[in-house]
Formats: sequence, C-alpha cells, structure tokens
Amino acid sequence: MSKHLDDFEEKPAVKEYFIRFCKIQAEKEGIVKNLVLTSTPNPDDENSKIIELCDKVQIGETLEQAIKRSLKTELEIDQVKKFFVLEIEEKAKNNKGKFLPRSVLYVEVEYQELTVSKFQDFFVNWADRKILSKEDGENLSKDALSWLANNPNPNPLASNRFTNKQEPLDLINLLNSAGAKEIWVCDVSHEPEGEYSDTLFVIMPWEPEKRRPLFTIYNRDCASEGVRPTKENGQEVLRFWWD
Repeated sequence: MSKHLDDFEEKPAVKEYFIRFCKIQAEKEGIVKNLVLTSTPNPDDENSKIIELCDKVQIGETLEQAIKRSLKTELEIDQVKKFFVLEIEEKAKNNKGKFLPRSVLYVEVEYQELTVSKFQDFFVNWADRKILSKEDGENLSKDALSWLANNPNPNPLASNRFTNKQEPLDLINLLNSAGAKEIWVCDVSHEPEGEYSDTLFVIMPWEPEKRRPLFTIYNRDCASEGVRPTKENGQEVLRFWWD
C-alpha cells in the first residue's frame, strides 16, 4: 500500500480475480454495496476502471492498524468490520535484493455517508456490487465438483495444466480430503465444447492441522509451475490459477 500516485494501478474490474472474489463474497453474505475508487465519476460507466487503494504498513503497526489508519486518513472511513488476506505476493525487492511481501486484502466496512468524494485523481463511490463485473447475470463462481460433473467439456479446467477431466477431479478430491471448506471454480467462460475455467478458489479452514496439508498441496503445485511457495499468513482463500 503507498501514497504515491505511481503505485496505483488501473485495471479493468472484470479481469481482476480479487474483484471477482469480492463479488462472490458479497453474494454469499448478501452485501449489496461496495466502496470503490474509480477512474470516472460514475462507476457504472463501462469505461470506468476500479482503482486499487495501496498503502504501507508503518514500523510498529499491525496489519489491522494500518488498514484502519489508511481508510480513516484517506477516505474518512472509521468502521472496519473485518478483513482477511487473499494473497501474498513477493515480487518486489528492496535495495538489498530482499523480497518485500505485498498483500491483497478483502476489507469489509460499515456503510456510512461519504465525506470524501475524491482521492488523488480518483472518485470515491458506494456502488451496487453488480458493477464490479460487467457480466450482468453471469454466475462467476460454481461448486467445483458439481461443475465438473455437469460440464460436457472433456477438458474444462486449465487445459495447459490438465489433459482431461479426471486430473482436476483428482486434485479437487485431494483438497477436499485434506480439509478444504469449499472449492469454487471461478471466472467461467463459455466455449463450443462447454464451460471452461483456469481458476480455483479453495476456502481454507481455521484449524492449523487442516491448513498445513492444504498448503503442502498448494505449494507442490506452485513448484510444478515454477512459482515461489506461499507462506502461511492466515489466508482465508488459496487461489489455484494456471495460465
């Protein structure tokens, strides 16, 4: 998270997996409004882009303290209901060559009257959650096992990783037996053979003895793809993504 404009990234909302996750989470919990920073005054504008709010955890702060400080200072939002880490990235390095973790967060706040209309050059709005995906009516998440069982596509998941339907089924069964709470297939597209996706969201249990086997499976898959392993940090979700 940084206060410099250069550290903000403009990305089409429909392409960002964490935006999709926020929509899925909203569906599950009945949330109808999302606080968004957008590139145009009207978030419903098809050309409007969702802006990531970024900041840094200061020395001596916990992650929770940093979130509350940033939202209060920048947007005058003072009621954080809950948050959790979606993903930890270690792509940037400091001047000593050490990787610096960057966390993608899901943050839920109380609905309140906005007193800040702009942040930097971006517009602050409460928006109907459906605008976070420009695909009205599209079901972005489906139970993975049911989706595989009812999908006529012979190779419906990550065809660059799996060669048939049985291979991802074996992985999903392995994750379920290891303790996954839920497994969703996400970002579903439609092809002539049937539906297709390259993304799984695994909803994590909180019990340490159940989390460890899931991280082992996840990091083994990361290693096979040449990706750095992910460290345990209380993530609620593990994202399997093959591209």
